[in-house]
Amino acid sequence: FRGDNPTLYVTAGSKVKLVFRNEADGVIHQVTLTDLDIETEILQPGESESICFRAPAAGGVLTYACTFHSLMTGQVVVRSGDRQPTALRP
Repeated sequence: FRGDNPTLYVTAGSKVKLVFRNEADGVIHQVTLTDLDIETEILQPGESESICFRAPAAGGVLTYACTFHSLMTGQVVVRSGDRQPTALRP
């Protein structure tokens, strides 16, 4: 989890697994997807955690953010099933 978090693309209705890894030295993070009411535990340096969910059927944009660092955000773009998702490394 960094300040330059990528935009991720998934297909509506698909199963999604996001893995967040705290790569910062001496800094804690906690990732939330407020649209889905999901959050990780507090991540110490070097720790990681996965968040699993089903992408909304309606599509749209979900935001993920660090609870402690408001500028650390990223987006999950949920596309309708007529387009293939683009895989990006988090």
